[in-house]
Order: sequence, then C-alpha cells, then structure tokens
Amino acid sequence: MLFSGSERQTLRYDSEKTLAKIQLASLGINTAQFFMAVPHQYQRHETLPLAYPLFLKPSDAANGNGVDDQSVVENFSQFEAKVASLYADFGQPILVEEYLSGKEFTVAVIKDRCGELTVSAVEIVPPLSQGGLRILGEKVKASDTELIKAVDIEHVSAVKELAKAAFLGLGIRGFGRIDIKMNAAGRCYFMEANLVPGMNRHSSYFPRACQVANQMSYEEVIECMLDECFGRVVIGDLQPSLPLAHTTFSPWPSGGTSTNEIVHYRN
Repeated sequence: MLFSGSERQTLRYDSEKTLAKIQLASLGINTAQFFMAVPHQYQRHETLPLAYPLFLKPSDAANGNGVDDQSVVENFSQFEAKVASLYADFGQPILVEEYLSGKEFTVAVIKDRCGELTVSAVEIVPPLSQGGLRILGEKVKASDTELIKAVDIEHVSAVKELAKAAFLGLGIRGFGRIDIKMNAAGRCYFMEANLVPGMNRHSSYFPRACQVANQMSYEEVIECMLDECFGRVVIGDLQPSLPLAHTTFSPWPSGGTSTNEIVHYRN
C-alpha cells in the first residue's frame, strides 16, 4: 500500500526520543546530554549523572504532555517529585536532559520526489509563567498562547542547517518536523523529531511554519507533502510525471489532524 511519510523503522525515532538522540549524536550532531530515570533509582543528588538544572519529560509523549514549570528541576527533592509524578502518569522511564535555557525553534522539512528539501523554520515563544520561565508545555499548546515568528537573521542559518542534518541523519522520508533548542550561549541542539505532524490549519506547527517562513498556503503544504509519495508510484515501466497542480486530492477538513546510563553527546 502506498503511503506518505516515513516507514516503520524510521517512525520509531518519533515515538522513542532517545533513539533519535543516540542516532544523531553518533553522526556528530548536537543533542542535549541526557539519562533515563525511574522512581527511587537515584538515592541522593551526588549520584545523578548530570548537574542541575535539569529538564524532565516523558520519553514517549506528544503535545507537551507532562511538561510544565516543574519540569525544570534545580535540586534533588524537585527531581524526585517530578520523576515520581511523571512515572505515575505515564508508566515509563523519564527522559532527563540538561536544561537548555535559550530560544526554541521548530522546523518543518519537506522532501520532494527529486530529493530537494523545503525548510521552514520558526521560533516559538511561550508566555512567561508565574515562575518566570518560558515552558512549551501541554497547557500552553492547548491554549495556543505561544507566539510563532520568523527566526532572526542571526540564527536562521544555524537552525535550518541543524534541521536538515537531523532530517537526513534519521533517514526521514517525505516530511517531518524537527524541534531545536538553544543553550544560554546560543548554540543549537536537536531535541526531537515529529514524523506524524499535526495538520490543523490554524494551530498546528507544521503548516504554520510553512506559512510564516515560506508564505505557503495550507493547500500548497499538502501538495508538497504528497509529492515525494506520488513520485514513488510506478505503473508498469512508467514513472508518473504530472505536476501536482494537475492532480486532485481531498485534504482532511479544517481542524482535523494527520496523521540508564548517562549518554554524553555534544559536538
């Protein structure tokens, strides 16, 4: 059956964040240092593999689930409490990363049938919380209170190059969204890959990034996402060459959606 997007072996990089980090780190691509944790695994702060502050989130969750102000921990009691809370809610080991306090970006990448990449990078600015942090968590995403804007000239090249390297390094097919964060010094790090991005016309990051960064309409985004898929269709010995503008399709309606050791990896 013909389908758009990545194959099963690649989709695991979406659902298992650590696999993507390990794969890209092996290629020399920046990703935050991390380790996994479960309740009572560490008995005191001296045994933690990384120094504070740390950032905790579920290892397999989407839409900011489990992420809030308490995800940033600065002492052992906060660490224990957040690990316990996340484990109770999600029943899985917790991903613990060094906290990156810089800007946050998301990049929509689309590959066409010729292998060319359309890269649309935007900065995401969550509102300041009561704790004075900008955390892109579940509540912020659900309420659409974050600001999405074009990446400034100073950083756009580095953000796009990292996104392209991650896309190719993970062997993503067709399309995917790459999340990137900066540290306090302004260095970019891969955070995670979303290979089944939401496609809500008004609120999903993928189409909005394409619109903000490359002035693409929603329909143009859909057409571009399908191009690589159509390019794989073979009828007999013929490779179809009709441009997408001459094809018809019925996109989903507006508002729908698409589809323990420490690891030191820093380039």
